[in-house]
Formats: sequence, C-alpha cells, structure tokens
Amino acid sequence: MGYCIDMTFQNVSIPASSIADACKRIELLMDGPDSRRYAWVRTAHVMESLSGHARTALGNQAIMLVLALGEWGFDATVVTSPMHTGSSDPARVGQRDVLGVELTCWTGDKMGDEELVWHALAPCVKAGSVMRWHGEDGTQWQYLFRGDDMRVGAPSITWDTLESSAG
Repeated sequence: MGYCIDMTFQNVSIPASSIADACKRIELLMDGPDSRRYAWVRTAHVMESLSGHARTALGNQAIMLVLALGEWGFDATVVTSPMHTGSSDPARVGQRDVLGVELTCWTGDKMGDEELVWHALAPCVKAGSVMRWHGEDGTQWQYLFRGDDMRVGAPSITWDTLESSAG
C-alpha cells in the first residue's frame, strides 16, 4: 500500500560548508541511538555510501551524500564552479570547487517517513529552500527550510462564491 504523492522542489540545496554535517546527520538517523529501519530504504547501502565520510575530501563527501539521498528516492547532483583556468595557483588550473549538492527530483511515488530525514537535515539545507508535496487525495503541504529548522505548512485555498464574484 502507501500514500501516492507528487513533489516539486524550489532551490533545495545543501551548501558545501554543510555537506559533512549532512552526511553525519543521515548516518545518525540510520544508525544512531534513536535510529529506525525504513522498509523501502536499503540501510546497508546508505551506511556504505557514507562510510568514511569524515576522513574524505569534500568532493567525495558530496558524492557520498548524493548516493545516500538516492536511497531515499531523492535524485541530487554535485554543483561545482567553472573549471579554473588562469589561477594564481598553477596547481588549481583544471580543477573545480564543490559549491554544494542540489536536489533535482524525487523518484519515488509513495510517501514514507521522508519528513524525518528532512527534519534531521534542516540545519544543513539552504534557507529559503522549499519542497512541495501533493497527495493522491488532493492534500498539499510544503517543507520550508529556514536556516536552522524546517517548517511544515499547508496552503490556504479560497474559492470565489457567487456573491464575491458579482459586481
């Protein structure tokens, strides 16, 4: 069974400065003192994806985060700077800087406990990022990331009536 949903994103990203923290937060969610098992998430794959993240370069941490998010059904990509060409540091020529990880789409179709993941990651997500959800029964809600936390909200819909449209 399950609750079918569609989802859209508005600028949902995790800046480079928060990637290591995001990896740690997912690791704790999956294998910490208050961890749970999620039937649709391959816990071993998430933990393997994040293995050694604290001892790894930022570019590899970003890839690890993309793989872990993928296990939850969130496609993401590593965002990088343009390639360095004429740098004052010759060792940087041909390199790119990791700017962050950006969510591109949700590949699932049924709702699970995604809200737990995003509450855990909220301090890592860029302020102003928005995820909008639309359920099979027409219910709508959003996750609004505010820098340190995530607020779950629902839209307010007002319909015109015959009296309000007369005039």
